[in-house]
Amino acid sequence: MVFLIILVGTTLEVLAERTRKQMGAPPGLSMLSPNAGSVMEALLTYGRGLNVVERPVTRAESGGSPRKCDDLVVAVVRGRRILDFADPEAAVLQATDRVISIQRVAPTE
Repeated sequence: MVFLIILVGTTLEVLAERTRKQMGAPPGLSMLSPNAGSVMEALLTYGRGLNVVERPVTRAESGGSPRKCDDLVVAVVRGRRILDFADPEAAVLQATDRVISIQRVAPTE
């Protein structure tokens, strides 16, 4: 199945979604660590548990560290470059930056 997904290219997302629904959490990661597999499944399923989002830096965050943001920043988008959260160039957020972060989704009742 993985070989087919690699060959298909543009329909990767559709096949990956079907495969994920059939198989649950990513199988390789789940075999190594069921807990890590559960977290990864939450990240891959938008609206459930954890969301990966890209958003602009707020006025309050500008000039500060990504580590001080309310959500968990994993990367900073500066111009056309993506800087890892630990990159020294990303240590101070600029007003024109965007951040890629992980946000917790409030459970629905």
